[in-house]
Amino acid sequence: MSVSALPEELLLRILRLACGLSNNNIDYAPRLLYFPVELVGSKALRKTREHRRRIILVSKLWYRIGLPCLYEEIAILDDIEVESLYIIQTLSKNKDLGRYTKRLDIGRAFIKPPGVNFNIIRPLLDLLVNLQALRIDSSCFPVPVPFSFTERHPNRSTLRVLHNPYHSLSPSPGSPLPSLTPKTSSFKAITFTNFDDNGDVLDDPFAHLSALPNLSQIYFPYYFLDMEHIMQRSKLLSVTSILIGTKYKTPYATVLAYIGDALPNLRYLGIRAISLYYYLYSSSHDITGSLRPLAIPAQVHTLGLIFDMPKSETKAYRALNQQLVELEADGLRNVHFGEEMLGDLQNRPVAAALLKETFRARGWCLKFGDIPV
Repeated sequence: MSVSALPEELLLRILRLACGLSNNNIDYAPRLLYFPVELVGSKALRKTREHRRRIILVSKLWYRIGLPCLYEEIAILDDIEVESLYIIQTLSKNKDLGRYTKRLDIGRAFIKPPGVNFNIIRPLLDLLVNLQALRIDSSCFPVPVPFSFTERHPNRSTLRVLHNPYHSLSPSPGSPLPSLTPKTSSFKAITFTNFDDNGDVLDDPFAHLSALPNLSQIYFPYYFLDMEHIMQRSKLLSVTSILIGTKYKTPYATVLAYIGDALPNLRYLGIRAISLYYYLYSSSHDITGSLRPLAIPAQVHTLGLIFDMPKSETKAYRALNQQLVELEADGLRNVHFGEEMLGDLQNRPVAAALLKETFRARGWCLKFGDIPV
């Protein structure tokens, strides 16, 4: 039996597998240790796209069936502007392809003052009627989220993740596009900083997130200003988990001192740090540099810790163990370490024994690996 004789549904599954695409829906559910839309480098994206293109060009049949595989994840990045324009032109000619796109990454190439090149982005967004994740790399300067497509698709409910570090979801005078409305608030995870579209510090940034009733996770990637003032102003009842990223510069003790009141239904706390040493320093000092015991909000039952450099010395694990002994965490029941830490602890029996005894004494369950939250 030749390949061309296979049912098209089966052939599509084979092509998706060959292209490295899941045959199920992309999982953008919030997780304890990883934000759902980590940025992929432009070189890796180009390599992946060329690999998929070679696969579907094997025959006219494969091309017809597998073409949607090229457009499930679209990236408009710095050094592939010509490729990006080609993608947009192709989608404009074959608008049906837009319904296959589930993720869009916009890089700095189109983020120039006063904002995104809307002449290119706006028609593209209008075509992506089933978009699930929108990631904008606006680390250079603030830009408003380009949500003109909410006007044409007011009942859009597919979007699950928004990643734009400098967008506050607040109205901004002179903003070229409208901000989000409750009709577009089917978000499960969102990044957050306390800057508005003009780069000014917001007086009450949490209040602007209250228009997202389905928001369940906030990712804190960067430095915060005036944390005490921010946290004492508003409450977000829908948020049950937060994830603190590796670029977060405010000491953990400072933010955790106020986050419990601002997020009364918080249940999951994930912390990503560069290394165990960095985590130990950031979790034992406040914003003034003074020593301060770490306290987890009483409503949190699951803590996650993961480090980009998972290997540590035994003395660092001893310090971590001592912190866990002294940790104020009345409601804590589970602690998840990154999966790679398991291998490191297996090579350090003394550290593993110390942690095991501490977890037994405190009645906590130690687990390794990520979980949905």
